[in-house]
Amino acid sequence: MRLLRQRKKLYMAKLVCSKCNIGWQILEHDRYCGYCGSETFGFSVKWKEKPFYYEGDRTDLHVLTILVENDGATPITFQPIQIQSGNALTPTEKDKTFTVRPGKTYTTEVQVNPNKLKTEYSEKITVSAIDVSPNQDDKKSLELHTLPIPEFKLKPNSFFLEYPKSKESESIVINIEYLQNTLHIEDIESTQELIEEVDLSKAPDNVSLKINLNQLEEGRNFDTLVFKLHGPSKPIEKQIQIQAKQLPEPAKLFVPETDLDIIQDRKQTGTLRLENRGEETLDINNIVLENTSGLVQLPDLEFPIPIEKGHPQEIEISVSSIDVEPRTHPIKLTILSNCGTAKRYEHTLNVQVKEREEYPHYLAIDFGTTNSCCAYIDENDEYKLKLITLEDKTTDDSGNPTIPDPNIMPSSIIYRVEPENGRDYDVGSKAETDRTDGRDGPYYISSVKRWLGYGWHRKFPNNEQFQPVDVVSHILKHIINKAEDYLEQQNLPSKVTRCVVTHPTKFNQQQQDALRKAFVNIGITDHILIDEASAASMGIIFQEYNNLSDDYRLLVYDFGGGTIDIVLSQVTKKGDNITIEPIARDGDPKYGGDDVTQAIVDYIISEYRQRIEEIGPEHEFEIPYYGPGQILQETEYPDKDNATRSNTATLYRDAENMKRDLAINSETVFSGQLNIVNGSVKRMNDFVKDIIKEPTQFQDETVHQDYLQSIVQVKLTEEQFSLYIQRALYNTFAMIDTMIADTGDRLPNLVVLAGQSSKMKFVKQMMADHFKNKYKKDIEIHLDDNPKTCVVKGAAQYSMPYTVSVIGGDVNTANLSNKTHTRLGITRLKLGIGPVFGEIIPKGKLIPDESYGTTELPLKSMLVPIKVLEHFGSDDSIDKGKVSPINTFNLELPDDAAIEELRSSKLEMVVNHSGEIQLTAIVGTNKYPFTVQRETPAFVDNIHSKDSVIKIEKAQTTPAIKPVKPQTISPFQRKAEKAIQDTRKQVEDITREYQEGEPISFQNFFLSKPNQRVILVLNLITQDLCKWTSELKQSGQTDIFRIVEYAEKVMKEKLQVFRAEDIPTPETLDPPTNVTTQDEMNRIRKKCADFIVKFKDRLRGHELNRKIDITLHRQFILQVIKNHLFNNLAQNLPIEELPARMIELLDQADLEIIPIKIGETEADSRLHDIQGSKWADVKRGTIVEVIQHGLMKKNDGEIVQKPVVIRGE
Repeated sequence: MRLLRQRKKLYMAKLVCSKCNIGWQILEHDRYCGYCGSETFGFSVKWKEKPFYYEGDRTDLHVLTILVENDGATPITFQPIQIQSGNALTPTEKDKTFTVRPGKTYTTEVQVNPNKLKTEYSEKITVSAIDVSPNQDDKKSLELHTLPIPEFKLKPNSFFLEYPKSKESESIVINIEYLQNTLHIEDIESTQELIEEVDLSKAPDNVSLKINLNQLEEGRNFDTLVFKLHGPSKPIEKQIQIQAKQLPEPAKLFVPETDLDIIQDRKQTGTLRLENRGEETLDINNIVLENTSGLVQLPDLEFPIPIEKGHPQEIEISVSSIDVEPRTHPIKLTILSNCGTAKRYEHTLNVQVKEREEYPHYLAIDFGTTNSCCAYIDENDEYKLKLITLEDKTTDDSGNPTIPDPNIMPSSIIYRVEPENGRDYDVGSKAETDRTDGRDGPYYISSVKRWLGYGWHRKFPNNEQFQPVDVVSHILKHIINKAEDYLEQQNLPSKVTRCVVTHPTKFNQQQQDALRKAFVNIGITDHILIDEASAASMGIIFQEYNNLSDDYRLLVYDFGGGTIDIVLSQVTKKGDNITIEPIARDGDPKYGGDDVTQAIVDYIISEYRQRIEEIGPEHEFEIPYYGPGQILQETEYPDKDNATRSNTATLYRDAENMKRDLAINSETVFSGQLNIVNGSVKRMNDFVKDIIKEPTQFQDETVHQDYLQSIVQVKLTEEQFSLYIQRALYNTFAMIDTMIADTGDRLPNLVVLAGQSSKMKFVKQMMADHFKNKYKKDIEIHLDDNPKTCVVKGAAQYSMPYTVSVIGGDVNTANLSNKTHTRLGITRLKLGIGPVFGEIIPKGKLIPDESYGTTELPLKSMLVPIKVLEHFGSDDSIDKGKVSPINTFNLELPDDAAIEELRSSKLEMVVNHSGEIQLTAIVGTNKYPFTVQRETPAFVDNIHSKDSVIKIEKAQTTPAIKPVKPQTISPFQRKAEKAIQDTRKQVEDITREYQEGEPISFQNFFLSKPNQRVILVLNLITQDLCKWTSELKQSGQTDIFRIVEYAEKVMKEKLQVFRAEDIPTPETLDPPTNVTTQDEMNRIRKKCADFIVKFKDRLRGHELNRKIDITLHRQFILQVIKNHLFNNLAQNLPIEELPARMIELLDQADLEIIPIKIGETEADSRLHDIQGSKWADVKRGTIVEVIQHGLMKKNDGEIVQKPVVIRGE
């Protein structure tokens, strides 16, 4: 039995380790598991919640929980809880043992009587294990005693806070100095609600409190902090003090969200707004754009940029969507500043590039000399024709509109020295406003349409070189951009790809080509040209549709800003359908409303000059202003420059107003204040007052004022004005008479006045009087309700499909714009007269059905240049005012061309469907096309003023009273000013003559290069031709004069083209004029003479340094001498009677006549062009007759032109 009990006990002692869980058995005295090494025995005792009892704090009974945890690998049995050292603790489970399995926790409770706890000693609780090996710790204890109430100090307890107004909170750190070893802070509260947040992570050494700054007042603030501790039931209060001071807000950058919308292929500006939401100055130190790909560009900025609060800075940025795909482009900006919150501020600018939908119709543009307007077809509103707003609507300080009609835009442009709002130029009213600007004023241009087809020498900013066609392109581009933006606003497709544009009736082919080129330059290749009067006819007919008879004649008289255009149309009505066909066109391409305005300006200036000279002849004065085509050349006298700008603006503004007044009133008055320069700048009224201020003559101040007003006010009556405008209008009335006569003498049923200038009421009266006096009949004359816009609306109507539905019927346009507007031909040489116009295609022929013609043209060489001309008159004269060159065409015959058939060749001219002229030489049965050589446009000087077309005589007498206030000036100063003025005039004349192809002398110039010798010959030959022409004109030799004059003209035209580009401008001549002695005067004259010499030398140097094609220019000289002079003269004169000057010119060209002796010189086909033979009393085979003499080079004998001869039989 005993052995059995021992085996059982051994078996029972075999326990399993609870840590490794593999069934490893642990023997009774094993301290560690033999497999995992864990301790087999161990336990811990702790409070579930550590108790704190403070002396005198509480008296009620309290239950504490004790946790006994088995940390070993085997179960442990414990004795009952034992209490030592007092009776304050009582176990709830007395005399009870308990077992705790491995990894488990046993919970037991102890009842505490706080009143019996002492601070001097502790109550001890002991937990003991049973059956423990001697080397194992079998007891664990817990102690409990009362603590004294915690005592601590706050360091610091006074704080000084400086903070900006916008700051909402600030953290302060309070160090706690406590006397006990234990201080458990659970929370801290504020009696003044100053604390927003408590940070106890470093308690009890210190605590961090976030103070609500909005609760603080400026100055001292007191608050009681309530400390809630772990243990004591009552919190402990501590007082703190906060000294508060509000500071100005630090600089704070704010950039509002910025989104920009831009249409594809457009340039515009946007605004980047930078705000300072602080109170201190914000300094922007740099702005960096990232990855813009040229879409966005910043201007040149000077950093730092200071920004004060309430004064945001708007930075203009340039946006260009040219060649940028349509989508949203985020543009990153980095702004560096002294911002208190973000010194590196990141901002994203979103640029939305939109793609326009193509506008399906033609955009109609009336590109006028003075004003322009634009119309479109609104398919959303029954296809009505509507005007486009081209000008921004603005008002003055009183709220009155500053632009009378935003649909009408001045056709003027001003180029900027520095880009403004991202633009290199401004168009329209903005250009008009800034034309007197000191910086950009010199680059103001108006009435540019008059110069289309020509060139000019003008200065543009940044050394740009623009010709009239370029300027027109810029204005048209502005109009189209405005139109596209307007169409976009109307929710219509807005990308303009096709246009119909009006032009004056007498726009020549060269001008029409230039207008087409202006559109091509801006990407508009689909465009239609229609003359302004025909367009107005379309507009009128659609307005008068219901009033039209079946057979109707309509005359439209379009009196525009730069031209007068007239068209007579036949209107045929069948039922609801009508057909419109212009049957005659004419007009004045050089007269319009601009000339009327200039005439008024000239009249005002003339009146003032006469009146002041009468009342004060001793006073020298100047009324400075600049007229059409002039620019302000700034001087060293800013006051005078400002006076010039002010006078210019006043004169033209008031002249336009006076012209409008005469449309409704019988008289108008100019009373604007001008400036006078008389040593210094004075107002007109003050200057006149100084002259007439004689108290003895004006006892009554009222009489004095009336007299003053009679001088400074200029009256213009309707009768007076119409009297002097009659000549220009009567010339156009004569054109109307011719048009009526050429179309069967049938009078128009209705005359419609269009164009802004037609609103002057005497125009209508003069037209009515003309028909009544000429034809003894009253014709209905109607002034269109809106004479300016009827042209553009008619153009828009014309651009619709060829058949347009109108009130149940159709309107058909027949040959509205596809007829030849002028006569086309070439120059012919008429025996006894000289050069005349040879018509090939008449005016008014349908294009292309009737626009062709042929003429006999014997060819004299294999290389033939022909200049095609257009003629505006009905005769054959080639006067400059009637004939305009179109292009030069060159023919180079192949080597296998039939030489014997050249003298019977013909010239064929065709105007094709696109309006281009084509020339073909017909030689026998073969046709050889000419190639076009584009003419370099003739250059004009658009700087100097010109006389107005009409002169207005003064209408009122000058008062007889002439009080005088003497004023002295040095006589030498007057002479000096006159010498300088004469020198400037001489330079202008030299420049003009140089531009017109007058020859220049190269005496004393060393010519070392071949091209210089060719240039010398060009000028020498032209010089000899000029002298010869003068001699012939005086002698009355008409036949030879015509031939030589034409050759002179050809040579001068070549020099014009040759000199067309980069003509040197003279330097500034501004010597001081305040001279008082003869010696000083002599020095001024010498300086002026040297100035002329120096300028001539510059022209010579410019001429000699030109790069030319020597071969072509020698060939040109040869052609002129041979074809234009020698052959024409030799046909009419015996060879021995050729003028000596002809022989001299041949010598200049290194040519001589091939010698032939009748009956002696053998006819040789290698040397002569043998045209046949005849019987004669000469040696057989010798030359019996010379039809045309030949030429050869002097230096090498090379034959230039074979003589045409008859061989003897």
